[in-house]
Amino acid sequence: MRITIIMMCLFLANSCRTGQPITTEVPIQYKERIVERLVPVMAPADSASIAALFTCDSLNRVIMKTIDERKGKSIESHFSYTSGMLRYNFLTAPGISYAQVKDSIIYREVAIKVPVEVKVNELNWWQKTEIYLFRIFGLILIVVVAWVILKSKIIL
Repeated sequence: MRITIIMMCLFLANSCRTGQPITTEVPIQYKERIVERLVPVMAPADSASIAALFTCDSLNRVIMKTIDERKGKSIESHFSYTSGMLRYNFLTAPGISYAQVKDSIIYREVAIKVPVEVKVNELNWWQKTEIYLFRIFGLILIVVVAWVILKSKIIL
């Protein structure tokens, strides 16, 4: 008797455990898109400088002895000197140029754990057949017991 009670307690303690949900991890999706575009870039300020040395001769005429010009690559300059007048014209290139830039946009999705529905206590074909047969057997047993009871009351 004690062994039966101990076995029943162990059986009840073991059967009270709840099922743990089964989870699966969704894989990370990675997608990259490259976009090319033109970006305006401002050119730095450019300058030019001129140094000229003028002297007078014995007839009081102005003579330009030396000229030195320093300028950036984007400046076009023109000199002219006539009858004592120095003219200097310069032209700078436009200040905006465009550079081609490639942008890469990365789309990532983080992996998350998703619970998966698991069928618990699903009966196999043999268990379903046993249940069906025991139901039929139970009905037959109920009919036989009822028939025996009714027959015994009618005879008595």
